[in-house]
Amino acid sequence: YAVLRSGSPASWTPLGGHLGGAGTATMALVASTAMLVFARQVAAAPRALRAGLLSAVLFAIAFCALRLGEWESLVRAGRTPSSSTQMTLYFALTAVHLLHVVGAAIALVWLAFTIGRAPAPARSAAIVTRVNAVTLFWYFVGVVWLAIFALLYVAESLIPNP
Repeated sequence: YAVLRSGSPASWTPLGGHLGGAGTATMALVASTAMLVFARQVAAAPRALRAGLLSAVLFAIAFCALRLGEWESLVRAGRTPSSSTQMTLYFALTAVHLLHVVGAAIALVWLAFTIGRAPAPARSAAIVTRVNAVTLFWYFVGVVWLAIFALLYVAESLIPNP
């Protein structure tokens, strides 16, 4: 990011006008994480676990919808991946992140509908292990988003152009 930004011939336009939408999307990811924390706490109760996992998926879908809405807004304004190095980097980072969110959501749906299929004697341990693995990946996705958010929306508004 720093190398591309400092070497860019054109000055970068802050995405501060989209800070509200990005902040709302961030809150959707935080809410999704909270639902996963709840799901981990009730892992022994299949119905509550399923509700927590599917609630997390709903917040992940909200995040995706908000991101796609922002992309559409930027494209309508002529800020496409081919318009500048900044927008190429923006779309690349957010697209790769969005793919990870979708992958995690798919894993959560799979988990929600397979929690009852583990063999009976080891069901509890198997469920807890699966929930922990998917939750760990979700935490990673969330931390990466916080870094992207700080870099593209907050710092971009604060760092003067070279």
